[in-house]
Amino acid sequence: MKLIYARFGRTLRRAGLLTVAGLLLVSPAWSLKGRDLSSVMESLARDNLDQAHTQLEALAQQHPEDVDVHVMLGEVHWRRGELRDAREHYEKALGIDAKDARAMAGLALVAISQDDFESADAWARKAIDKDKKLWLANYAMGRVLLEQGQIDAAYKHFEKGKNLKRREEGRDLFEAGMGLVGLAENDPEGAETNLIRARALAQNTVEHVMNLAAMYESTGQWGQAANVLEDMSEKVGSSPMLSYRLGRAYENLHRWNDALRQYQSTIQADSTFAPALAAMGHILLLDTSKTAHAANLLQRAVELHPTTTTRLDYGIALIRLGRAEEAIPHLEAVLAESEEPAVKVALARAYLKANQDEKGAMMFEEDIDVRIEATASDLALAAGYWIQQKDFAKANEYLRKAEEKDADLADIAYRRGQIALYEKDYETAVNYFQVKLKEDPRNAAALLNVAIALQGAGDAQRAAAAYRQVTELAPNSLQAWTQYGAVLTELGSNSEAMAAYDRALRLDPKSIAALRGRGYLRLVEKQYPQAIVDLRQATQLDPQDAWGWVWLGQSLAANGDLQEARGASEKAIELDPNNETAQQLLAQITQAGR
Repeated sequence: MKLIYARFGRTLRRAGLLTVAGLLLVSPAWSLKGRDLSSVMESLARDNLDQAHTQLEALAQQHPEDVDVHVMLGEVHWRRGELRDAREHYEKALGIDAKDARAMAGLALVAISQDDFESADAWARKAIDKDKKLWLANYAMGRVLLEQGQIDAAYKHFEKGKNLKRREEGRDLFEAGMGLVGLAENDPEGAETNLIRARALAQNTVEHVMNLAAMYESTGQWGQAANVLEDMSEKVGSSPMLSYRLGRAYENLHRWNDALRQYQSTIQADSTFAPALAAMGHILLLDTSKTAHAANLLQRAVELHPTTTTRLDYGIALIRLGRAEEAIPHLEAVLAESEEPAVKVALARAYLKANQDEKGAMMFEEDIDVRIEATASDLALAAGYWIQQKDFAKANEYLRKAEEKDADLADIAYRRGQIALYEKDYETAVNYFQVKLKEDPRNAAALLNVAIALQGAGDAQRAAAAYRQVTELAPNSLQAWTQYGAVLTELGSNSEAMAAYDRALRLDPKSIAALRGRGYLRLVEKQYPQAIVDLRQATQLDPQDAWGWVWLGQSLAANGDLQEARGASEKAIELDPNNETAQQLLAQITQAGR
């Protein structure tokens, strides 16, 4: 005899019948102030939930402020798997009577069905505080304790329903509780017997099919779980809970499209069903082209019920969408609860992409889990930090690790191109960046680096063409416009260079490079007052730039402001004593002042 029957063999023998028989007795707890509920109770005894719902809705029309009607409607909706409607009726009951323990227990059951065990725990405890003998509250508390792994404590709560005889008293929930204890004690055979009995007592209650499916799920029999859920759907029609659980079964059978359809059905019926939102978001996240849709679903799920899994998925989605800074608080919260490598890697990636490079790099350096579980892309990203620090040995170490995972990853070539660019090996840098551009011809960052390398190699014509492409791909790139202006100035295309600097200054009116570049052009074009305005602002923003002071001095001298020009040239010489242009300017000013 299995453990569950060792505990309850005598009770089950005493209970005798597995179906409702004999006279229906209306529990005093369900008495509607003397009104006749016999027809409702008869419907509930047969688990005819549709009929009970119709009868109760009629009563609700007549007595909209009746607590009992709303509590019973809440249970009917819960049994049909319509959790949003169940919650609304339980909340209405509490709005009428804030001390109603049945409504509190009902809200606990709704929370359990949506995997929100924290809320379920709170509501179940409140219900028991109000009425320790209330069976529905004890059933809910037992479910919560099972989730927490407290099997014996759960058993004690379920045991309080052992003397219940009929479906309308909750005998089916007693059988369900015993079945769930059996599952927790690794007794699937005994559990199945109890769960089948629960279903026989209440054939239209979705909850019992969920529990039976859970038994098959616990042993990896997802096909069998799908079968019993499909049978129930054909029998009573779909409900949000039923669709969700069927979607979960399909997902584990890798029937992705079928799973998505079921989750979508759940969400259409109940947009507050957080587990379905999270599950659908998780599947969509597998397809990078659907990241934005996944993020929307996951955001709603997090707002409703922020589980660690959902927040991790949401953080990953935000990173992909270029919103790594928003992802960080979610991933940090997940890490506080789970130190799984996947969480650490996601957080390290978020730090690096949110320009919190040192935090991300240190996670790679200090945590072997991160280095082992990181993808090749993650390792290449970490290498970028060490390139910025000009620690090329460390950067190459990370790039070698990345190559071990994916030798063909174009980002590895991109990072090697950055190292070559720092080392002024321009030809090698261009070749590496071209590897990235072959994979992604519209990658503005790689094309910008090609332009910088070409400019460094003295190939101004090709550099200008590359910068022009960058400005087309990334029209808001300040660096592209300022450096495009510089190379056009070098080519003598002053009007085009002026336009490039004007565009840069529209993006950032305090861009030092753009002010200095435009000021120089205005000096060349003999627009001295305008040149003075630009160069004076540039030297104020960057007083350590010697050439800014030289060009300001030249503009001032040409405009007749010799005293101020002397000060500018002296400042330039102070910063760069070997600057011949500054020395010549000072000599000219001195000669002119005699």
